[in-house]
Amino acid sequence: MTLNQLTYFCMLAKTQSYTQAAQALFIAQPSLSYAISTLEKELGCLLVAREGRRISLTPAGETFYRYAKAALEAIAQGVQAVQCGGVLRLGAIATAMAEHIPKLVVDFRAEHPQTTINVSVAASKDILSQIESGQLDAGLCSFMPGFDTLHFEPVYTESWVLVTPPDHPLAQLRRPVALDEIARYPLLTYKSISPVYHLLMEVFAAAGLAPVIAYELDDETSIGGMVASGAGISLCLDVSLLTPFALSRVPIADSLPKRVVYFVLRENTPKNAAVMGLLEKMPK
Repeated sequence: MTLNQLTYFCMLAKTQSYTQAAQALFIAQPSLSYAISTLEKELGCLLVAREGRRISLTPAGETFYRYAKAALEAIAQGVQAVQCGGVLRLGAIATAMAEHIPKLVVDFRAEHPQTTINVSVAASKDILSQIESGQLDAGLCSFMPGFDTLHFEPVYTESWVLVTPPDHPLAQLRRPVALDEIARYPLLTYKSISPVYHLLMEVFAAAGLAPVIAYELDDETSIGGMVASGAGISLCLDVSLLTPFALSRVPIADSLPKRVVYFVLRENTPKNAAVMGLLEKMPK
């Protein structure tokens, strides 16, 4: 007895038509008839009685249908438990962990309580390397070239803001400021290994500007703390990690390209149901 035989029989019992069952199963009708006949021979009893173009289940067929249907449902639950159970290893950049990941994983785990979610906060390059090597199942981070075995699915964007100490001259202007005005002051920015750093430097270069970098820092928490202490100003991503600090948020006159955050997983590998379920919940 095979899984296909059980699947075919249950579909036939549901539709009570060889033609409709074969169409639903995407198989030829003779193949369906042969599978049912073989199943009946194995069981030693008739399961199906023909009534013109339609069929009905025999008493033995009714009894077997209850068990076959339950067996297929149990197998489906087993597949779900294997694919969505265990540990889901997720990498996330700091802004994703601060703003999107907490509610995302709480909602996901409410639907999949058998899954343990292991979240690692790291830089984009580290996340991508660990997904590539199989240490992580998926991640939320920036795009970086050179990771050709990975699939990048864009999920949301982040905008830029100029943050300064409250008494800074640019904050006192009470208007949007241009890039050339910002470039007159030493900047706090991201470390040069970050894709966001290179995106920002490309923006200045396109405007013919070469800002003086005073500090390179890991993330917005570090940037916010340093700016609030009077170390300088920063053109950085406008995210909630900046909220705890006493800063002035100054609008920017120039149009800047947004940072795109991607959901990343390995290309050409079996799609883990837990990973794909998490992708479905990603903000758009």
